[in-house]
Amino acid sequence: MQGFLVRTSASLKLSHFAQLAIVRQRHGSAGDVLVATTASCQAALVQVREATGEVLHQWAAHELEVWSGAFDQWQDNLLHTGADDAIWHGWDMRDLNAPVFSIRKEHQAGVCCIQSHPCQEHVICTGSYDEHARLWDCRSMAKPLLTAKLGTGGGVWRLRWHPHHPTLLLAACMQEGFEVLQCGSNFSKIKVQQHYGAQRTLAYGADWCHRADQSPLVATCSFYDKLCCPADGTGDPAIA
Repeated sequence: MQGFLVRTSASLKLSHFAQLAIVRQRHGSAGDVLVATTASCQAALVQVREATGEVLHQWAAHELEVWSGAFDQWQDNLLHTGADDAIWHGWDMRDLNAPVFSIRKEHQAGVCCIQSHPCQEHVICTGSYDEHARLWDCRSMAKPLLTAKLGTGGGVWRLRWHPHHPTLLLAACMQEGFEVLQCGSNFSKIKVQQHYGAQRTLAYGADWCHRADQSPLVATCSFYDKLCCPADGTGDPAIA
C-alpha cells in the first residue's frame, strides 16, 4: 500500500492510512521519519522531505489495533509498538520481518503508550488499558525487566517524561483524569504526586511545556468535551 503526505499550513496529513492512530517523529540529516500506526493492525515508516513523503515500509505489526508507536531515544534502529492485543513489540528497523522482543504476559489489556526516557538510558515506561503505569529496565533488550507498577484507576492512554526533572511522569488516565507521577531515583518505585484536571470526560492528551525557565506548566486535553487546558504541574487548577 502506498501513501503520501500533504503539507497544510498547520499539519501533515497522511493519506491512504485508514484510521490513523499515532504518529511519532524522528529528525535526521536525511529528513524526518514518522512512525504511523493504525486501527487495522498496521505500522508504517514514512520519510518526510519538505512537502512530500514516502512510505519506506509498512507491515502487520500486531493482530489487533496498534495504539502506540515510538522510536527509542537511545538505540537508533529500535522502534516500539503496543496494541490492543496487550503486547509490546520491539523492532529492529533494519529488519522488520519479526520483532526482536515481545512482552506478552505482563499487560492485562491493550498497550496504549510506550516512552523511553530522554535522560536515563535503559529506562522505559508503558501505559495500558489495564489501568497501570509500568517502569522497565531494558539493559537486556531480549527480556526487559519490570521494575515498578502503579494502579492509576483509569486506563493510561498517555505518558510523558518531564523535560528537566527525570523522575517525573505526566499521565492521562482516561476516566480517572490527569496525574503527575513520581518515580524513585533508581526507578524501582512509582507513586502519584498530584492528581488534577479541569476536564470531566476521558483524559486522553497531556504534555509538559518545554520552557527554558523549567517551570512545571502542562497542557491537558479530554475527549467528549473537546477541552484543552493549561495547568501548573504541581496539581493546581487550570490557569490563564
